[in-house]
Formats: sequence, structure tokens, C-alpha cells
Amino acid sequence: QAELLDLVELGTLAMDNAWAEARRREVRIRLDTSLEEAPCIGDRGLLSRALTNVLGNALKYSPAGSDLLCRIGERQSQWTVAIQDQGPGIPVELQPQLFQPFHRLHHESHPQVHGIGLGLLLVRTAVQRHGGSVEIESAQNEGCTVILVLPKPAAGTFQSITANACDDNDR
Repeated sequence: QAELLDLVELGTLAMDNAWAEARRREVRIRLDTSLEEAPCIGDRGLLSRALTNVLGNALKYSPAGSDLLCRIGERQSQWTVAIQDQGPGIPVELQPQLFQPFHRLHHESHPQVHGIGLGLLLVRTAVQRHGGSVEIESAQNEGCTVILVLPKPAAGTFQSITANACDDNDR
């Protein structure tokens, strides 16, 4: 169900939902944005799940006492939501494997981290359904930044979404 969303709000909610786990792991989650809002047209459930998965992965690999940074920004006709951890990082040559189903890169170095290897594939699928992409910035022992890139709505989209919402409320 496509609706008008605010990526700043979705990011803040995902961070709030991860707060207890972050505290348990002794990791600080910080939001870094100068944006008041980042309007987007999308499926709230899919995008929330994608943000939750990326934050969850970042928390799993963040060492105690570290910071996890969520940056929300913009590039021309796109919004960016970047989740940066201070974990083990991913060598460039292994990064293409991140989106392979049932494949986990750090199963030997981090056996305490559980998962079946579908999280980032789900994230990429959800973001692609919204016309976006997922970027990875990482290197061995340098942490990892996962960037969700989503399109800004075209001019005039707000009016049609708002009008449809008003029509639905009148029924």
C-alpha cells in the first residue's frame, strides 16, 4: 500500500525500536540529519522492515562501547538513509556476496551472531520495489555503512496522495 511517508520519522521509529537492544549491547545509536522531513511515497511496512533489518545487522556486529550512526540526507532527486557501524567491516571483494540468499559472511569470525542470510536480500528487494538501490561502503576492519537510496516524489505527487487520502476518509 503506497502512502506518503517521512523517512526521518521512519528512521527515528526504527532507532527507537532498536534502543533496548542497543542498550543491552552497550552501543549508542545516534541520528545525524539536518532535515526536518524527507517525504517519500512507499509501503510503510516494507520500508520499516528494511530499516529495522539494517539497524539490526549493524547492532549485531557493533562492539560494546561503539556508536552506530544513522544519517539521513539527500542527493539531487534522492533521499539517503545511511546506517554506519564500527564492526569488522567487509572486504570489497566479498561485498557482492552480501545479497546472496542464505549466505553469511561473518559466520566464522562472529559465531554468536545468528541469522539465515536473508536480511540484506530483503532490504535490497524492498528498496528496489520503491525505485531505489542499496549501496555498501566498507573495508576490512573499518566498519560498514549500508546506504538506502530512495527517490524523492515527483512534483505534484503530494497533492494526488493527499487528495486520495481525503477521499478515503470521506467514505
